[in-house]
Amino acid sequence: MGAVLAVTASFVLAHKILYTYVAALIEPLGLGGRTDTVLLLLGLTSLLSIALTGALIDRHLRTLALTACVLVAVAALTIAAALLGTASWPVYGAAAIWGLGFGGAATLLQTAAADAADTAADLAQSLLVTCWNLGIAAAASTGGLLLDHAGPNSPPWSALALLALALTVTAAARWHGFPGKG
Repeated sequence: MGAVLAVTASFVLAHKILYTYVAALIEPLGLGGRTDTVLLLLGLTSLLSIALTGALIDRHLRTLALTACVLVAVAALTIAAALLGTASWPVYGAAAIWGLGFGGAATLLQTAAADAADTAADLAQSLLVTCWNLGIAAAASTGGLLLDHAGPNSPPWSALALLALALTVTAAARWHGFPGKG
């Protein structure tokens, strides 16, 4: 159960560092007026992710959880790379990939927590929600501090480090958290 909670905290923290400050991240690329389009792409692909997760979760929980971590990490890396260069178009692709990775995350993490906790599923869900909300709260302050003290390049790299942690824990939790093939 601890692995699922650690993945939840790091994954949500990474996502929310990017999501909360997406306008500030894309503004240096000249996309300040296109935040709506970026978020629309993220939202539409999140809906697709939710549908795919619902269809596949019973047979592929582990693979989906690993894939979610990788996809959001690819999106963070793409945004980081865009900020190092001058091209803004990769941000649109990053938003689409990000939505595919994040859309089904709540379902994946709730299922993993319930499975790992077995008869203590109610307690597991309470702990999961607490970790989720702590990730949101921590992202608001962490993202703001990163932007203020290290500039717009720092949040994507910080998110990438958190996603690497989430991926590592997910991969290691083959028996106690994210069982199955993959």
